[in-house]
Amino acid sequence: MKSLKRTISGSAVAAFATFVGSAAVANDFRLGLITPPPHIWTKAADAFASELAEASGGAHSVTVFPARQLGNEAEMLQQLQIGALDMAFMTVAEVSNRATDFGAFYAPYLAEDIDHAARILRSDAATAMLDQLPAEVGVVGLVYGMAGLRQIVSRGDITSAEDLAGLKLRITPFDPIVDFYNAIGAAPTPMPLPAVYSVTVFPARQLGNEAEMLQQLQIGALDMAFMTVAEVSNRATDFGAFYAPYLAEDIDHAARILRSDAATAMLDQLPAEVGVVGLVYGMAGLRQIVSRGDITSAEDLAGLKLRITPFDPIVDFYNAIGAAPTPMPLPAVYDALANGQVDAIDMDAELIWVLKYYEHADTIVQSDHMMFPMVGLVSGRVWAGLSEEDRAMIGELMAKHLDSTIDSYVAKDRE
Repeated sequence: MKSLKRTISGSAVAAFATFVGSAAVANDFRLGLITPPPHIWTKAADAFASELAEASGGAHSVTVFPARQLGNEAEMLQQLQIGALDMAFMTVAEVSNRATDFGAFYAPYLAEDIDHAARILRSDAATAMLDQLPAEVGVVGLVYGMAGLRQIVSRGDITSAEDLAGLKLRITPFDPIVDFYNAIGAAPTPMPLPAVYSVTVFPARQLGNEAEMLQQLQIGALDMAFMTVAEVSNRATDFGAFYAPYLAEDIDHAARILRSDAATAMLDQLPAEVGVVGLVYGMAGLRQIVSRGDITSAEDLAGLKLRITPFDPIVDFYNAIGAAPTPMPLPAVYDALANGQVDAIDMDAELIWVLKYYEHADTIVQSDHMMFPMVGLVSGRVWAGLSEEDRAMIGELMAKHLDSTIDSYVAKDRE
């Protein structure tokens, strides 16, 4: 039975964090730390980033990289020293490997309790110790934080210090804690924290358009993407079948199609044909037409320059009815519709309202002429390096949240 014991009068050793930064000057600072997003240190980093941007009037920003995204603490400290990393929230343990005076914080029972630990870290003596960091480590220490007091978790019963003798006990690898556990006869075993996954989301084409992101997925430069099936159909033409006009009678029918065994089976071809793994479909509803002039029938579309997403099935559809399909990236659409560069646009209902395309339109045709699915993709190279457990976890969570977009559009259509 696993148990948590507050051993030897209450705690093993207190662990503290210090904020350190390189001398590099930048407007967009990078801040690294080892803790996962829910941890109090990461939340403090996010709050610092937000307040710095506000206090500087937007002149400075901070991008936070949690969960060892930039390496372990030894690696991040090296990055600070050469200016490759601007800031870090880092354990004093790692700093003490370079500036040994900081090992004093880890003297057993230096702090009687958590309040005493707080007073120590806020003392003039502790603050004065930061002055040595520029010369000894090549970083500037500004202020301390804390991760509480240390405890011991054991697979067996622990009733006294003697019960620790000979036990292999995981520790953070630095001299004071090694010395402490050696002194009481344990077998201190340095070991990193278990891998913690985090996902950094880059919306609004920050990493390029969909064709560019698909290329990044193929070479492993991008790990995951939520991408229109339209772009995938440019590489795996079978997926163009989803865009057959009026394939779906309504939004409920579109949902059933995307959740069908046939649709799911189509994902199996993606690793070989595209170099990515497809996990689950999502949806952006059904396509509508927004026009600067009146549209009362399909004949009214003849000759109109009509903005489309650039892929073959939709080009063929509008060519067949005599329109002039005009590929155009999404950020350019609003102005193009306003100044008459295009006469009409093909778009889903949500973006028509969210991006206010209706402001420059006389007509919105609820044509529901085509479904517009998306797909959750993982780089084939990244997928190959994941354990079966991690594949299952990622697949389950992506399926949960991406599939929920289908429910959202079904619900909105019924409102």
